[in-house]
Amino acid sequence: MEPHKEDGQVRAVWSAVKAVIDVEDPEGLLAAGAPADEYSVEVPNLAQLVAEQRVTAAGVLAIWEHWFGPGSSLQRRPDALERLTERLKRLSSP
Repeated sequence: MEPHKEDGQVRAVWSAVKAVIDVEDPEGLLAAGAPADEYSVEVPNLAQLVAEQRVTAAGVLAIWEHWFGPGSSLQRRPDALERLTERLKRLSSP
């Protein structure tokens, strides 16, 4: 779900995070034919980490497992968690 606030910075962070998540497709759902908004519920939480420059692997995993449950793909694939975390960290760099 896209941000309701018309703040350009909020929208830019949200869009950048969604793009990263869609490219990474951590659960493989988009590749399996899921709708384009499949990861939209996770994006606001991840975008908040990015905006506050608080991106850590533990934080990303906590958000992911909140939505996908324990044992999500990011829990099972540390390489994917590390890659996603690093990409999100780059978004929060000035």
